[in-house]
Amino acid sequence: MAVRGKGASRSGRAGLAVLGALAAVAITAVPASAQVSCEAAVDDELIAGHDSPDNPLELEAGSSVRVRALAPDDATRVRVEADVPFATQVIDEPATPGAVFDEVVDLDDVAPYGVGLYRARVESGSCSSTVWVKITGRSPFTTAAGVSATIAIGVGALLIVSAIVRTARGNRSLVRGFLGGALTGFGALVLAQQFGAVGLTDRVLITWIGLPGLAGAALTQASALIAAGAPVAAPVPPPSVPAPAPPAPAPAPAPSSIPAPTSAPPPAAAPASAQSQPIDLTAEATSAEATSEAAAPVGAGDPPRSSYARIDAPDAVVADDEFVLVVGLSAEPVAGVVGGPLVRPPTSIGPYTLVVQAVADGFALADGGSWRRELPVTVAEPYPTVTYRLRADRLAAEVWSRSIQALFSVDGQTMGMAVRSVAIVARRELLGVVPESGPDAERASVVGVAPQRDAADLTVRIVHGESTSGGRLLWTFESTVGVVVPDAPIASDIGSHPADFARQLIAGVAAHRGKVTLVPFLNGIGETVSEQMPAEFFTLLAAVATRVEGRSPRVLLLSEEPYVPWELAALDPLLDPSAPAFLSAQTDVGRWVLGQRRPALPPPRELDIGDVAVVSGEYPTASWRLVEAEAEAAEITQRWSAWPVNAVATSVLDCLTGTPPADVIHFAVHGSYAPEGVLEGLILVDGDTLDPMAVKGCRFAHAPLVFLNACQVGSSNEVLGDYAGLAEAFLHAGAVAVIAPLWSIDDAAAKDLALRFYAGVFDEGRSPAAVLRDERCGYNRPGADVAATRLAYQYFGHPALQCRVRHPTFRRTP
Repeated sequence: MAVRGKGASRSGRAGLAVLGALAAVAITAVPASAQVSCEAAVDDELIAGHDSPDNPLELEAGSSVRVRALAPDDATRVRVEADVPFATQVIDEPATPGAVFDEVVDLDDVAPYGVGLYRARVESGSCSSTVWVKITGRSPFTTAAGVSATIAIGVGALLIVSAIVRTARGNRSLVRGFLGGALTGFGALVLAQQFGAVGLTDRVLITWIGLPGLAGAALTQASALIAAGAPVAAPVPPPSVPAPAPPAPAPAPAPSSIPAPTSAPPPAAAPASAQSQPIDLTAEATSAEATSEAAAPVGAGDPPRSSYARIDAPDAVVADDEFVLVVGLSAEPVAGVVGGPLVRPPTSIGPYTLVVQAVADGFALADGGSWRRELPVTVAEPYPTVTYRLRADRLAAEVWSRSIQALFSVDGQTMGMAVRSVAIVARRELLGVVPESGPDAERASVVGVAPQRDAADLTVRIVHGESTSGGRLLWTFESTVGVVVPDAPIASDIGSHPADFARQLIAGVAAHRGKVTLVPFLNGIGETVSEQMPAEFFTLLAAVATRVEGRSPRVLLLSEEPYVPWELAALDPLLDPSAPAFLSAQTDVGRWVLGQRRPALPPPRELDIGDVAVVSGEYPTASWRLVEAEAEAAEITQRWSAWPVNAVATSVLDCLTGTPPADVIHFAVHGSYAPEGVLEGLILVDGDTLDPMAVKGCRFAHAPLVFLNACQVGSSNEVLGDYAGLAEAFLHAGAVAVIAPLWSIDDAAAKDLALRFYAGVFDEGRSPAAVLRDERCGYNRPGADVAATRLAYQYFGHPALQCRVRHPTFRRTP
């Protein structure tokens, strides 16, 4: 029985990735035009000469075309730029001189996304060329691009009507009128392009967007003059949009969604603070709109969609003396506060209630109030604050420091967390020895949270306490299903050496492997973990489960604590009697790291998948070979058209930074967890180790889901007081989610689990958390080692993450 205690990958190939669903055909055909004599063949027809929109290469939707070409002798790279309705997409890839390009492209995969006329520019070696491709054979009104364009025209028309009505009532909205006209023109342009009547160029874009935008503004201005009783000339009509006779349509590039312009009313002036002044966050409103909306009654209109965290306190206080802590929102970044804006979730419309949860271990509330406060946020009061009166507990020291945290929530969804440090002195005369923070000093840090469409049912926030032992944890909660949560942080204590528990867990699984004692050992781990969690957690989880009958509860763990696998906590009573008692088998659970600046909060909710890369290989010695891992990589490559990547350091680093491009990166290699040593991470076939620091030093070209199918690499530790480990490193580098086992796993069982995982996510459209929960439910089946492997995988990501596969075959032929 092989164990993945070390690491591996397969040899791979490079090539051009499809830039977008609609650009696929143009891009596949274009590299051919940049070869030796700048000639290539598509179904035996030379591409040369198709360099004008008047003479495009015509392809029929639903057909398959064969593209053949030869790379020039001086080619080292190939760069392709394709114009699609919503962006210019680019790929820049290595090229092999003299290599033969021969591939079949199935246009039926592209047609649902769009049809029409596209231009691509290619440079490779001494060749540089342009090719126009026209795809016909499908109505644009049945494609994603055509539907989006039609919606854009409708939204633009509504914006124009809205601007005219508002202006007629005295609230001038020229910007709204311009945006409505521009959006209408853009939608008309995309439809014309889909019908093959117009090719996208800079001049065409300016004409079709700018002129209708000016016409929309003119119509709005005309309504203002009419409302004022002034004579007005007939408004300038928008430029006529030729209604192209629908030729047989053709597939187009996969459109990104067209965001409808939003208009947030400007805030009224808020009380000035010593650190910041509120500013108008509304990009669209004119001064006339600002005046009228600022005078609106409380509760009218929509407050700003985004703002910044504010947390004010003295730099130093005397123990036992009262001081004032001010927490709330600001219109602009506060001096010394690091991080982006706090963004309201989409579920919050109009005036809303901001929930502020203060966490101040080592401080007491001097006024006997609540740590959890609610702030109404309105147009008239867009940046409210709340005041706490605190008193620092006394320690047997002269000078020490404590952190004060403020967590912000709306509709049960955590928007962000602000942290600031306060120095505490034993005697007043010691205040002079504590340096005051200057205006540019870093006095606080803020982690901003982007909006979530589907929030977790229960969010659990676990932060370090400071008042007693190093193992003191403070728990706060949020729920989106109407469950009342505690107003004060709940404390627990895991002792001063939690790292020892993580090591003992890994060693214990290894010691019990192959024995009947393995399952009881893991059950005991579950009981031990649950004993360290506050009773309030289990009460809240049970209440949440009653609100979401018919599906498993979704639980999100936001944790500063890296060592304890809270996912293994044993539940009693069970939410689902048919499933094992572990939290991760009873619920769809995801973990996320509360770091200083990265990873950003919250875990992303969606992932578009176009390409998969599989890192594996054959180790040079027989004792290190992972035969099942090699078979796993080969089957993933064959079934889902993945890029094979050889598990050598240069190829793996290239993969992480975008060559080949991948939205999912799967590792089938050896792994090792040795937090005190240097060989922690993924062990590659060339003997190098991909350790957390090396991963953390990379920046992903894409934001992928990463599956580390290697032993022990889900375990974490601390570096410089912050969450660390291989999973955290991938999140820090930009991963959307990471899946990694906590302990050593069986080679064959790991292969079978990985294949079932991708079938569930890719073929069935299920969330990774739900698929992994089902895998853990197999823990009750016979076979202790297989059961332990099913339970080993820790999931870092949103519990409701949806992976949208852009193409069933990932746009590549294996």
